[in-house]
Amino acid sequence: MAEITKDDLAKCHMELTMRGHGTGFFFSRFRCVEHPRLSRHDHYEKKSRSVKSIFMVDGADVTDLAAAIVALNKPVEISDKDREVLERVPLDWTDLRKKVGFMDMHALADKGLVEFQNGKCRRVVKR
Repeated sequence: MAEITKDDLAKCHMELTMRGHGTGFFFSRFRCVEHPRLSRHDHYEKKSRSVKSIFMVDGADVTDLAAAIVALNKPVEISDKDREVLERVPLDWTDLRKKVGFMDMHALADKGLVEFQNGKCRRVVKR
């Protein structure tokens, strides 16, 4: 697989995957379409009108895009628990909300191993 560069990330598209709010703040979470292991969490403070953006690779915070590139160029680490959950995810679009834990599924999505669409998910076939 070719190494990911800064130019590659400059051409990427971020897709909204989650939105939420609390007292005095709201947040949005985006996932890179081309490199699904990369995501960004934007936290908006209403009172100060400030925004803090955090990039993540495989669900873990990275300091900046340079660190994200380094992390993306390493193979994804798959735990035994990830493997066990992934075995329950078919290749076809399926509603697994009652069969597989929400956080487990999002942990797999953060690693680029599953994808979601209209309340359903499927295992990602590596190209």
